[in-house]
Parts: sequence; structure tokens; C-alpha cells
Amino acid sequence: MSDLHGGNEQLGQIIEHIEREYPGEKQFIFLGDYIDRGPQTRELLNRLITLDNGHNIFLRGNHDDMALGLSPNYVQSGFRNGFANWMSNGGEQTLKSYGVDWSKHHFSEEALYNLFSQEHREWLLKHPYFYKDEQRTYVHAGFYRADAEGNPWPIETQNYQVLTWIRDPFLKDNSNAGGYVVHGHTPTIFYYSREPAMVDICDNRCNVDTGAVYGGVLSAAIFDESRPGPIATIDHTGKHIKVS
Repeated sequence: MSDLHGGNEQLGQIIEHIEREYPGEKQFIFLGDYIDRGPQTRELLNRLITLDNGHNIFLRGNHDDMALGLSPNYVQSGFRNGFANWMSNGGEQTLKSYGVDWSKHHFSEEALYNLFSQEHREWLLKHPYFYKDEQRTYVHAGFYRADAEGNPWPIETQNYQVLTWIRDPFLKDNSNAGGYVVHGHTPTIFYYSREPAMVDICDNRCNVDTGAVYGGVLSAAIFDESRPGPIATIDHTGKHIKVS
């Protein structure tokens, strides 16, 4: 799953459907952007912490990094611009979930760290930007499959800002360099003009962000060891589609 964006109720619903359809041992892999825009960031992070059992995987996305002071706006333009950019990209909803009206606080680093739960900050910071198993690479946004000379460019050597922000250079690359990739970040309902429940399944990647926070659905792709691509998709309404 990816891009939960404060959708705690949707997460609870989709987990119920997954447990019903796929009982028994399983591993959840979350691809980042747990916070912002939606109304229940605090509740969602509390739920995810209970799922952090050493088996499930949690990656970081660009919105998570905005709250941690690691986005390009912080790094390149300073704290005040970075914080303002976070607020304009849904950070206000995140702080409201903690009962905070950010506009009553000064733009200072101390204020930010005090407003956003220290427990949740520390939990986000301990998680990586990508994960690999034997058949796939999992990342929030994507990466450059090749360098300017056309040589394969390993994800391990790329900047974390690329892994959390990239769009077109990754989405429009039809090569198999770097293997099969599972990602989110780019809502299919906007970028591909497809129905909200449509997970984008390609020969070399799978985009599971179906725009839940924009009125779409929260989707999950289901994988097993039989092939790199998904065997099914499921969303928080219970719609379950097997992939041939």
C-alpha cells in the first residue's frame, strides 16, 4: 500500500478485507506518505506502530520527509520556506489531528518539533527509503533506471530526494533496468485519467496509489513468489480483482 495520507479508517477497512481474502501469514509493505491532507494522521501512525512487528515493512515518502525537515524546500530554501511548503501541502491537516492550530505558532524549528509528535518523528526516522526482496524493489516514488550514458543506475546510489519525489523520468521509462518496481506517489486518477480503483500494472512496475485522499480508494496490490507482478488487487471497499 502507499499514500495513506491520514486515512486511518480506510486502512482498518482494507486490512479487514485482506485478512478475509488472504488468511494466514503475510507481510504488509507500506510505501510511505502516511501523513498530511487526510484527517487522521495521528490515529493512523498509532495504528501503524502497532503493526511494526519486525516483519512488516514501512518506507518513507516525500510527505513524511516534509514533517521531518528533509524535503528539498528545507534543504535548499531554509526552514521557514520548508515549513510553509509543508503546511500548503496538507501539513495543516496533520497538525490538526494533534489538536494544534499551527497558525498560532511562530515559524521556528523548535515550534515544528514540538507540534509534531516526537514519538511519531522517531518512528518515521528509523525507516528506510526502499526495500528489496528476491523479485521486486519497493520505493515511494521511483528512481532513475539508467544514467545519462544509459548505464544501469542502482537504487542504492541515488539520493533519497529522487526516491521520494521523481515522476516522469521513472514513469515513462519502459526498460527493465533495476527490475520490477512497486511504488506509489503519483495518483492514478490524475496522472493516468483512470477510474479510482485502477491500480496501474505495467510490465516493469506497479503503481498502487489510487488517490484515496482525493476521493478515490485505498488500494493494495497482492504479491506472491510465483511472479514479479501482482496476482490481485483489493481496495478498502472490498473490491477484489485477480490479475491474470
